[in-house]
Amino acid sequence: MLRNLFLCLNIMVALGLAITYITPYIDPLDHKKLPILGLFYPLLLLANMGFLMAWLFTSKIHYALLSFLTIFFGFQHISSIINIPYQQEQSSTSENVLRLGSYNIRNFDYIAWKNNSFQPVAIKKLQQQFKPLDIICLQESDYNTDQLFKKQLKFPHYQEHEGTRIFSRVPLLKKGHIPFESRKNSCTWADIKVGEDIIRIYNLHLESNMISYATDKVVERNGMGWKNRIRMTVDMLKSYSFRSRKRAEQTKLVMAHIQKSPYPVIVCGDFNDSPLSFIYRKFSSTLKDGFIEKGNGFSFSYRGKIPFLRIDYIFSSPTLHFQHYQTDRSLKYSDHYPIFANIKIE
Repeated sequence: MLRNLFLCLNIMVALGLAITYITPYIDPLDHKKLPILGLFYPLLLLANMGFLMAWLFTSKIHYALLSFLTIFFGFQHISSIINIPYQQEQSSTSENVLRLGSYNIRNFDYIAWKNNSFQPVAIKKLQQQFKPLDIICLQESDYNTDQLFKKQLKFPHYQEHEGTRIFSRVPLLKKGHIPFESRKNSCTWADIKVGEDIIRIYNLHLESNMISYATDKVVERNGMGWKNRIRMTVDMLKSYSFRSRKRAEQTKLVMAHIQKSPYPVIVCGDFNDSPLSFIYRKFSSTLKDGFIEKGNGFSFSYRGKIPFLRIDYIFSSPTLHFQHYQTDRSLKYSDHYPIFANIKIE
């Protein structure tokens, strides 16, 4: 009886994992609910690994084939959440290398306005981490953090629109933004000169899911009944479904603008979607993903209550070359971690 129940559960999670493999090819504008499953890819992958290992210690070892084959046929997706760069060449070239970071700072709520100012210890840590950077792209930034980056972190050049900022130590050439309907989300862009080449940088913050507060309530053990937890979970999934359609619309606007760029591009920011999503596939089909190129270890960039989420990215044109990529989990001043990349301009 228990074995049959275990097998049924195994079939369910294997089927769920298999469905995640097709979610990147499903436009949320055409299908509302199915793309949600891509969000659960890391958890479904871990669950299938657990079933695989469990069956190996029983007399029904052949049942392990169910999860093994499901994982095997989607093996290429694993590199989007964990990367071991055993075959990657390490380059020490520093000429014409752009050092860039992307960080959803959430207005630095975690460090702001203690005694009407930012915490000095945090500012010192930010100065140490951001000192090597040429460019930092921020999302959910406001006037106070603008002053911090301009004056204390010494990024004199900038472009901003509705919360997204591009701060630079080198002059910005032509610059602008791509209009979104949302006032809380936006995309800014700017051209910079690196050596003899010009690069266009896009900083985008796609439609937010607006589920962080509800997620905290569901995860925390605060006496909430199971009926309320289920209701809030269903509401969160509905919100994700609705806002994924908004992100699909915004993605198409950004991609149309990128296709008209006269220069190679770097695209970074908070995409609010996982690697098993339509949005990610649209960008990765023509651009290189910095984590896959030069990342190491686990890729998750969100430090909220939902585990294993990677929703922050740095992409580049195929003609540019990643030399280094890092997710810095020592900076805990937001519900995101900053990501950094060194990109060779040729």
